[in-house]
Amino acid sequence: MQNLRQYGPQAHPAESVVASGSTRIDAAAIFEEYFHVVWRSLQRLGVPKSQVDDATQDVFLAVQTAAGRFEGRSELSTWIHGIVINTARNYRRRASAARQRHEADPPELVSSSPNPERVARAQQAAELLFTLLEQMDDNYREVFVCVELEQMAVTKFAESAAINLNTAYTRLRVARDTFDALLRRHQNLGEHK
Repeated sequence: MQNLRQYGPQAHPAESVVASGSTRIDAAAIFEEYFHVVWRSLQRLGVPKSQVDDATQDVFLAVQTAAGRFEGRSELSTWIHGIVINTARNYRRRASAARQRHEADPPELVSSSPNPERVARAQQAAELLFTLLEQMDDNYREVFVCVELEQMAVTKFAESAAINLNTAYTRLRVARDTFDALLRRHQNLGEHK
């Protein structure tokens, strides 16, 4: 499981886009700082690959539109993740209603290493991660992606998802157990081939 979790970020982005003592937001700086996290999170949260770019644009449009209403009561990253979660939910709901849900293809991993075996293993791990995430209930996938893969604090996830902290911890426990069970089942199937 640790090998699959390594495809999240190694550190949280700096929260330097809010001016000191002010809640003014620089939309261009937010885009620059959060683009990759938003794009990756939307894909991991089940937005079909063909719609991730549109969903990413929707997130940043929402950030720009709501920037004047950001009061700084939460951290900027928490506020943005709340927008990401809601955007992903809307895209999943629309895809389900239209019965045009596409499987999210894992991103192509580019390695600076010319070692093809290493690149192939990384690609297989990413494909397995996406396969397992697709099998999880949306509520559990959200907390798993945000906390385990994006390394967000559970308290911040609960705030951004607008749920009770105890509910967030319960969902995280169930999500971890579910992910581990899915991974074990996949490994057991591989052994029996």
